[in-house]
Order: sequence, then structure tokens, then C-alpha cells
Amino acid sequence: MAGEAVTAGPGSVSERRALPVLALALAASSIALVSFTLLEAISTGALTQVFGPSVLLVAAMATVGGLIASRRPHHRMGWVLLLIAITQGLSGFSAGYVHLAYQAGVGVPAPDVFAWMNTWMWMPGLGTMLTFLFLLFPDGHLPSPRWRWLAWLSGAVLVIAIGAVAISSWSKRGPALLNAGGPPPGSLADRVFGPAMLILGVCALASMLSLVFRYRRATADGRHQLKWFAYSAVYAVAVAGPLDFIPLHGPAATVGVILQCVGVVGLSTAIGIAIFRYHLYDIDVVISRTLVYGALAAFITAVYV
Repeated sequence: MAGEAVTAGPGSVSERRALPVLALALAASSIALVSFTLLEAISTGALTQVFGPSVLLVAAMATVGGLIASRRPHHRMGWVLLLIAITQGLSGFSAGYVHLAYQAGVGVPAPDVFAWMNTWMWMPGLGTMLTFLFLLFPDGHLPSPRWRWLAWLSGAVLVIAIGAVAISSWSKRGPALLNAGGPPPGSLADRVFGPAMLILGVCALASMLSLVFRYRRATADGRHQLKWFAYSAVYAVAVAGPLDFIPLHGPAATVGVILQCVGVVGLSTAIGIAIFRYHLYDIDVVISRTLVYGALAAFITAVYV
């Protein structure tokens, strides 16, 4: 009737209360997992075996994802970041737990299960980061319905690859998995993993290209959001990512880790700035200064090296 206040049903009210709590719980759990990884490494003298950028990735994604999902619970980007954080956190936790059990000799329950988890838990976060992070940025929706096939294909390939590795390694769970060096020859994972990773790589490339399609149809604010993301993503893909495959030693290895940490923090920060639109239009200044400083560094290197 006219004049009566319209109130939301109890389901929607409880949902609005529950989702922010869930987001903060996932963020806190991710940080707790990575904290265990660090504490375990410190207590057993294995801190040098902890990959710093991975730890920072969990903390950064959990922080930004928790902020987005708790303040805007129906924005999918927050939950994508939390998925990356919690799965990567579990991956690090399982590695630390296995080290504690098999190498430090501490009696902990179910180490075989965590050794099994360690073989595949890294895949959901990495696959999501290479595909859905690009496909859904910045509004949490696909660029258009025509991209739905790519989302389904990416998800299906991820599920198949994870399932194949998890099923194949379950019967061999235990310390033998620590030095496996890959799927056993002739196993389900051996037959599926390679082709699945190849298809996932194509999906990742197509997902990155979707940003170009989205940019052409975006508003002024949308283009600045995409600039922040693209700026950090290009650095992560072109600079930080390839360092994983370059053997570095001594001071060069330290510099490499620092560059990767910058990429992790930069990507998470750029996503937060773009979604919350804080200093959104400063990206043009950041890009111009990067080009100037980059050109200057290249010139000095060419002159003195």
C-alpha cells in the first residue's frame, strides 16, 4: 500500500550480513595460512626455501579481495581475488606442513593427505589468475555474452587438469610425492596434464586479449580502470613472470625476487584502485613517468655498460 515502507526479506538481509563476514573470514584465513608457512620455515631453519612473492601474493590478494567483497559483496572480482588467495595459501600451507612432517621430523596428523594436496592445490589459483581475473575485470562480468564459451572452456580445463592430478596422485600420497618430479608416466595425469595446460595457455592469452575488446567499448572511467590493470598486468607478465624461468644466483636472485614482489603488490594495488576508483585518473601520470624513467635507465645502461 502507498505510504508503507518497503523492507527487504529476511533472506536478503541475512545474505547482506553473511557475505561480508564470509569475505573477511576468507581473507583472515588466507593470511593465517601464509603466516603458518612463514613461522614453520623460521622455526625449522628453512626460510630460504619459502618463495617470498608467493607469500606476498596471498597477503595482497587476501587484503584487496577482502576489502572489495566485504564492501561490495555482489562484485565478483572480490571473490575471484579471495579464491586465488585461499587456494595459494593452502598450497603454501600444505608445503610447510609436509616439510614439518617429513623433513623436520615433527609428528603431525595426516601428512600424507597434505602431501597429496600439495601436488594440485597450486592449480586453481594460478588458473583463475591467468583467465578469470582478466575476463571479469573490472565489473565482475564478461565483456559480452560472446565470451561465455571462453569462461566455460577455461573452467572445464581447470577442473579436468586438477581432477586428473588429484586422482592420479591419491594412491601415491606420502613422502614419495615430494620427489616425484611430475606425473607418473602413463598415468591419467600424464596423459591429460600436458594438453590441458596447452589449452589453458590459449585460454589465458584469449582472456588477456578480451581487455582490448572491453577497452574499445568502455567509458572514460572504464578506460582508466583498464589502464591501471593493464599497466600492472604487463609488468607482471613481461617482467615478473619470466623471472621464474631464469636461473639467478647471489645478488641477482635477490633483485629478481624484489622485482617479482613489486609485480605482486602492484597488480593487487592496481585492482583495488581501479575498482574503488581512488585516484583513478592518476594512471596517465604514472604511465608517462614510467616511460621517462624507463628511457632514462635504458640510456644510462647503454652508455655505461
